[in-house]
Amino acid sequence: MPPPPTPADKSLIEAYRERGLRVEEGAPDVSVVTARERAQEAIKAGNYALALEWAELVLARYPSHPEFLRMKASVLLLIGEKAKAIQVYEKAEEIESIPSVRKKLDELEKED
Repeated sequence: MPPPPTPADKSLIEAYRERGLRVEEGAPDVSVVTARERAQEAIKAGNYALALEWAELVLARYPSHPEFLRMKASVLLLIGEKAKAIQVYEKAEEIESIPSVRKKLDELEKED
């Protein structure tokens, strides 16, 4: 059961919607703040499968959330799924480009 949104999520969700990004209304609502915290804890503990689950939980509801797309890509890279990671990084970059992510993506593509 996903953690329900809290008051801290309100502005984040409003900002996401204001950007015109898609929301899957049929997917369970989820606290972006709590999911971020739990995913980061899982990554620190080396539990990449759990971190990926947290990212996927948010992306089920907010499929274009650039932060969680980048998180998913990073975790995929950590578990050796380079090709999938590149695809997800590219999707995130289409929504919101960040120079450090663009640089990482360029490096990954050059390795191939």
